[in-house]
Amino acid sequence: MARRRLRSDSMSGAGWTLTSSCFSKLSLQTFTKAERIAPVQMQGSGFGGGNEVMITVAPAVKPASPTTRP
Repeated sequence: MARRRLRSDSMSGAGWTLTSSCFSKLSLQTFTKAERIAPVQMQGSGFGGGNEVMITVAPAVKPASPTTRP
């Protein structure tokens, strides 16, 4: 749990906002900053192993405006 908090604190310190999180064997945290989104995926490797962390930064996609039909 301390590693997860450290990662959140590091991202927050860099100006990212935590928008969602889910913790289990495969944990996922989603951060946003300006017009970008960064999902952080973490998975433990088991006994004696390290952790696998994948961070992807991409432009945030805005929802399409609802169309009006005549």
